[in-house]
Amino acid sequence: MVKMLADFFTLMVTAIFVENAVLSRGLGMSRMIRLPLNSKDRTRFSVLVLIITTISSVLCWWIHHFIRESEYIYLIRPILFIVCISVIYISIWIICKKYIPKIFEVIKKDLAVATFNCAVFGTVLIGAQTGISFWGMLGFGIGSGIGYLLAVLLVCQVRRRLQLCDVPKAFDGFPITLVYIGLLSLALYGLIGHQLPM
Repeated sequence: MVKMLADFFTLMVTAIFVENAVLSRGLGMSRMIRLPLNSKDRTRFSVLVLIITTISSVLCWWIHHFIRESEYIYLIRPILFIVCISVIYISIWIICKKYIPKIFEVIKKDLAVATFNCAVFGTVLIGAQTGISFWGMLGFGIGSGIGYLLAVLLVCQVRRRLQLCDVPKAFDGFPITLVYIGLLSLALYGLIGHQLPM
C-alpha cells in the first residue's frame, strides 16, 4: 500500500513540475496559446483536459497491460490509444447530453478539442513507454492534467501582462508568447538538472 501511494504521488508531482507536458515537451501548446483570456473559458478547458487525461491514462494502462507482450506493440499501441480516447470522448458526450444537459451545453464546444489534444495523447504514450504501475499511471495522468492547468494559468497571466507592455511590433502577440514559453521551459529545464546529450 505504501509503495502504491509513493508511486502515485511521486509520478503526480513529477508530471506537474518535472515532466510538465507543456513546458518540458511542448504538448498542447498550440491550443493553449489560442485560449481566450477569459478565466472561465480557460479553466473549463483545462479541467476538461485534466478529466480526460485521468480517465484515458487509466484505460490506456489496461490496454497496454494486455498488449505489452505483442511483437507489434509499437504499431498497434498508438492506434488502440486513439480508439480508447475516442471512446472516452463519445462516452462523455452521450452521458453529459443525456443526463446532465446543463453541463453539456457549457462543455460541448470545448470537449472535442480538449479530448483530441496532443497533451492527452502524449501523456498516455509517455506513461506507457516508461512501464509504470497502475497507480503510477493514474498519478501521472492526474499530474499531467494539473500541470497543463498550471501552464495555462501561467501563460494566460503573462499574455495579459504582455498586452500592457510596449513590445516591438515584430514580436507583438504570438511571437512574444512563444519567446516567454521558451525562456520558461529553459529555466525549468535548468532547474531540474537535465543535461544535454554530448
